Amino acid sequence: MRALIELPITDETYRVFGALAAELQGRGRPIGDFDEVIAAITLTGDGETVTRDSHFTRVPGLKVRTH
Repeated sequence: MRALIELPITDETYRVFGALAAELQGRGRPIGDFDEVIAAITLTGDGETVTRDSHFTRVPGLKVRTH
């Protein structure tokens, strides 16, 4: 596994978060505000989320590694 890095929150992160939250809510499958922020940060940073929460797989385009 690569070293863990900190990904910044940028204006693009906020835009992605808003679009993502609206899309998931529209589908009736939100994952919660905090996890949607994590997903937005990861998407804008071109990273991967490593988690035990399988609901991250609902996020289109998000690379997820579950344990």
